[in-house]
Amino acid sequence: MKFAYLGVPWDYTSSLGWPGSRYAPDTVREAFKWINMRLQSEAVYWLDREEVVVTSGGLVGDRGNVDLVAYDVNESFARIEHAVGECLDDGFIPLVVGGDDAVTFPIVKGLHDRTQGTWGMVHFDAHLDLMDSSPYQGRLSHSSGVRRVTELPRFKSEALVQLGCRNFNFPASKKYVDERGIKHISAAEYDRIGTMAAVERTIELARGVDHLHLAVDIDVLDPAFAPGAGAFEPGGLTSRQLLDFTAALAPHVESLSIAEVNPLTDFRTMTSSVAANVLAHFVVGKLDPLDAKR
Repeated sequence: MKFAYLGVPWDYTSSLGWPGSRYAPDTVREAFKWINMRLQSEAVYWLDREEVVVTSGGLVGDRGNVDLVAYDVNESFARIEHAVGECLDDGFIPLVVGGDDAVTFPIVKGLHDRTQGTWGMVHFDAHLDLMDSSPYQGRLSHSSGVRRVTELPRFKSEALVQLGCRNFNFPASKKYVDERGIKHISAAEYDRIGTMAAVERTIELARGVDHLHLAVDIDVLDPAFAPGAGAFEPGGLTSRQLLDFTAALAPHVESLSIAEVNPLTDFRTMTSSVAANVLAHFVVGKLDPLDAKR
């Protein structure tokens, strides 16, 4: 099982909140080195489960950053789609780090267009990102990335589960949720039922598709845990909840993307470190448990 780190240094569709997530691929990559250096003989000690996890060729291979064109959204998105598709063609599981949340669309489109069968998505975010269009943001922004994903021909909206959303959003988004059968586990509900119950419910709600992608907007975390985010919404998840969920869900999904890590608003590299650990928990969670104990 091979994993590929792919950076998407793009934040030109950050029409709300703070830009700066173009710098995240490099800062998260640097933070991941702190995890990678603990490898010995292609194995790492996972303290959470008291296991020595055996890898093949290291935890994650690095495919660099996608070469993007500033302010040319269509060309840049096409390049993201192509780079994600190449990861699949070369036999890698994509671990894509953006970038603002608009890039969720070309990432999933790249997966969708290079595979057969139907797709669903597990989406961690403080917001719904279901805006269709607005005079200020247009149709391609970090408020509409998930909306565009739901329009892909083999994407099943009833297998879209959004977790950690909270506080307030547009009534038009509620209407779209109801029309398309999109599922929610709000931050308040997640906190009430706990992580393992949220994982079990997510797996049940997202059933019936051939492929699942896990998309994480880092602002799903409470600002106390992720000060380097594109926007702040109080009342979010803890980093522990996100890490445990990611590891538990990993065997059930085929790829991972992380968006909206913003080094320009971060405290030192706190949020980049959380994102790097999300990647690592996905990888060790996805490895064969039998291999993990050898």
